[in-house]
Amino acid sequence: MLAKPQPIDDNYVKILRVESTGPAFRFLRIRLEFEARGAVYFPEGKAGNIFRGALGECLRDVACVPSCRNSQTCEWKQDCLYADLFEPQSEIGPSGYRDLPRPFVLRPHWQEERRVSVGERFFLDVHLFDRNPEVLNTLLLAFSRFGEKGLGPGRPRVRLVNATALDGMGNQRLDVMEGGRLETSGDAEISMDLNDEVGEGKTVDICFESPLSLKHNGGVLHEPQFSVFFRRLVERVCILDRSFGRGLVSVPIKNMQSAEPITFEVISGRIDSRRRTSGRTGQMQAIGGFIGSVRYRNITSGMLSWIEVGTWVGVGRQTVWGNGAFRLVQR
Repeated sequence: MLAKPQPIDDNYVKILRVESTGPAFRFLRIRLEFEARGAVYFPEGKAGNIFRGALGECLRDVACVPSCRNSQTCEWKQDCLYADLFEPQSEIGPSGYRDLPRPFVLRPHWQEERRVSVGERFFLDVHLFDRNPEVLNTLLLAFSRFGEKGLGPGRPRVRLVNATALDGMGNQRLDVMEGGRLETSGDAEISMDLNDEVGEGKTVDICFESPLSLKHNGGVLHEPQFSVFFRRLVERVCILDRSFGRGLVSVPIKNMQSAEPITFEVISGRIDSRRRTSGRTGQMQAIGGFIGSVRYRNITSGMLSWIEVGTWVGVGRQTVWGNGAFRLVQR
């Protein structure tokens, strides 16, 4: 049987779960702090791809058998944490729906167009939806391997110094790892209530901080139309909860609609045309989309509760690697 990767110091991180009587979405917000051993550079539009490539390579090292060449055809696939975390796929269903959600998102957009000097520290936020301690430990073990593989152009070395669980306001709740050693247990889970209330329509400003592109009618939409944006968001939250939560989150969108039509206007924005080269196929992929601020009118209270969850899970294509990140600016 495939051996499971061992956690750092053989000391599992145990997270206490907060129970709720109503539908709620739960996750962990982990901040990884790195120290540059060499000069690190994140070119504009490349930070997500840099972390993606490094994480994939390091996960293979810690979670795959040496003989594995393809996680989808490997005989150990059913027991492989690399396949579960990095290339999850279902054996059933139409081909376009076999890609399962990954149990995390990276938020690297804070590092775009940044140069990090030797000895300087920088961070990466990871939002983790599968709170199984084995998942967190495997990810931490992979991130700690960045020191061996390097990060970014020229592969300068970096060191994972600390990993901290934060609350929704960014306050420290638990030292998951400090000085290279895993800490033990604590209450670090964030729980957000969801509802389908209507109430009075609100005006909401949303800032899309990284490229937003949405699948729509067999194509890709780079315009933040609310009906498409919200439907994709609800679908994503529900499938994440079914896959990694308690499966209680399911609210018909029509229950949340107000009597007044929802309108939107672009306050400021642009279409980003960034691309990436796939390390697996060598093909060029478009990963750009809309970046900017949008004002939506007649948003109900129920819709707003889902949008607030969306600020943590992201929405749209490539959101696992940093795209589709947004924040509420004004209500």
